[in-house]
Amino acid sequence: MKTLLQEHDFKLFKRTDCLIGIDEVGRGSLAGPVVATAFLLKKNTLEDVEFLEKTVQVRDSKKMSVKAREKTALYMQACKEADLIDFESAEASVQEIKERNILNAATLAMERALKGLLNRMQKDVHLIVLVDGKPLKNFLYEHEAIIGGDNQSLSIALASVMAKVNRDQYMTQQGQKFPHFQFDRNKGYGTKAHRQSLLEHGACEIHRESFVQKILKSRQT
Repeated sequence: MKTLLQEHDFKLFKRTDCLIGIDEVGRGSLAGPVVATAFLLKKNTLEDVEFLEKTVQVRDSKKMSVKAREKTALYMQACKEADLIDFESAEASVQEIKERNILNAATLAMERALKGLLNRMQKDVHLIVLVDGKPLKNFLYEHEAIIGGDNQSLSIALASVMAKVNRDQYMTQQGQKFPHFQFDRNKGYGTKAHRQSLLEHGACEIHRESFVQKILKSRQT
C-alpha cells in the first residue's frame, strides 16, 4: 500500500469481502441540498496497481484542489464502468432539511445513497459499512463510525470526493439561475460576499430558511 488510507482499508479486507465508505457534504452550507455518497471498494480493488497509484493523493475532499477532485471523480467513473468499484450519490432537499433539521437530513441522504448501492449488490455478500464521524442514531444499517474518517479511510475519502464533486456541479448550475449569489464560487457557504448578497436581495428558493434567518433579521434592523 502507498498511503495510510489505503493501508487502513486493506487491513479491513481480512474480515470482509466488500467495504463501503459513506460521507456527506454541504451540512454547513446556507443553500442547496446536503449530498452523500456511498463508495464500494471490492477485495481486488486494492490489488490493482493503477488504482493504488491514482489514489495516492486522495484524502478529505476539502483538502484537495478542485482540479484534483474532478480528476479523481473522472477516474472513479472509469473504474465504475470497469466494475472495479461502485458508488451511489443521493441528496436530501432544502425542504427536507427544513422539516427534519440538518443532522437528520444528512442521515437520510446517507441512507438513500447506501440503499441505492446495496440494491445493485448480491444479497449474500459480507460487507463492512464505514461512516465519517460519530455513530449515526436511528440509521437503518449496521455501521462502524470513524471520527475524521475522510483522512483515515480511502473508501470514506473517495465518498467525500464524489459527494463534493456532485454537489459542486449542482451549485454551479444554480449559480447561473441565481447570479446574485455567485453559487458557482461559494457553493452556498456563508462567505462575506454571499452574506452581503442576502442582505441586498433576500433569500432565494434554494436557501435554507433556518440557516439564513439571523442574516435576514439584521437586514430589517
